[in-house]
Amino acid sequence: MTAQYRAWAWAGATLGALAAVGLAVYAMVGDLGTADRAASVLGAVVGLAALVTSLYSLRTPAPAHRTDHDG
Repeated sequence: MTAQYRAWAWAGATLGALAAVGLAVYAMVGDLGTADRAASVLGAVVGLAALVTSLYSLRTPAPAHRTDHDG
């Protein structure tokens, strides 16, 4: 895993954690019905992003594996 991919993974994990904490705080402080709608929209957006990411990963060729071993 390269440093760029590792940075993207950490950024995604951090963003997901912040979104979860934000929704939890909003559910405790605000209206539960509005928090439910916000969570539904956020879940749909994350689901679509996951679909696009999986389709992109199917489109890109896998890196070639090297077998450098002696006999």
